[in-house]
Amino acid sequence: MAVFTQSYFLPSPISVGANATATNGANFSSREITIGESALEIASIAVMFTRTTGASNTVDFYFDVSFDDGTTWATLVDGNFSIATNYPAISGNNVCALKMYNLYGISKIRLAKIVNTWTGGDLTNVNVSLSTSK
Repeated sequence: MAVFTQSYFLPSPISVGANATATNGANFSSREITIGESALEIASIAVMFTRTTGASNTVDFYFDVSFDDGTTWATLVDGNFSIATNYPAISGNNVCALKMYNLYGISKIRLAKIVNTWTGGDLTNVNVSLSTSK
């Protein structure tokens, strides 16, 4: 029987201003999530945020990964998660989107930065989660 786990990169949701970048270490502190040897390579990342209205700009989420338990870090190749700020809301102005990733060989992952390219509004309640199964 599979065991599913969900971990949040941020201890609590943050806000990202209009046309702004929030960076790990400067604007937030990302958790370093251990993937674990027994986890399957395929994992999902969910991004959540609240917007005031939608626009055809993007919010881009970038991730760093480690193959040696956090000694060294590199940008996750082809790993940015770009979502339109006018992506269909699940309720009111709350957006949640999911993307699958192959994390083969990766021991840890962390959120590196969030880029809000929308000049028309701030994003609130921003958080990101990783779901894996064993």
